[in-house]
Amino acid sequence: MKKLFLLVLLSAVACGAAAHPDHIYGVRVGMNIANMTFKAGGVSATPNSVVRPLVAFSYEKSLMQTVPLYFETGLGIAGYGTSVADGAMKVSAYYFEAPALVNWHFGLTDDVALIPYLGLSLRVGFAGNAKAGSEKTSTFGDDGFDRFDMGVRAGIGVEYRRFSFRFGYDAGFLNLSDTSDLTVRNKTFQLQLGYRF
Repeated sequence: MKKLFLLVLLSAVACGAAAHPDHIYGVRVGMNIANMTFKAGGVSATPNSVVRPLVAFSYEKSLMQTVPLYFETGLGIAGYGTSVADGAMKVSAYYFEAPALVNWHFGLTDDVALIPYLGLSLRVGFAGNAKAGSEKTSTFGDDGFDRFDMGVRAGIGVEYRRFSFRFGYDAGFLNLSDTSDLTVRNKTFQLQLGYRF
């Protein structure tokens, strides 16, 4: 019985090694349900969330021959921001974004896989504005937020053949504010639809 179990286990590992590709390229579109947290003088505030678009090219490299464990990266454009006082002030921030994740393609059937992922996201801001009434200022720059941001990202995806849906959360841990007594951080839920080549 033990030999039979060992034989089945080794066969499953061998089939898994043969079944998963070494390189995976893909595209993703979706949205960020974005927000920012503000903390000043020991008081924290989280305004209203806003919806911002995202689009990305993705690349995954197999880390092991025997199991479908991947390093995932890519390049995308993603919107972040927040809404204060029921829209009296709105902040939009657009970033070039590159993740550095590890994911696992856990096959449920020949066509369906669950893909949990965890890692970091790196961002560089390139556009955006803060609007209050008729006044508008740039989100980034001398009087705005720092352009560079980094966050911890975790989530799970479901893949059917070449199509996928992902749900994740990204928690920025760098302070975007240059003001000494103010801390501002990005937070967002992500919904993504993807296609792999």
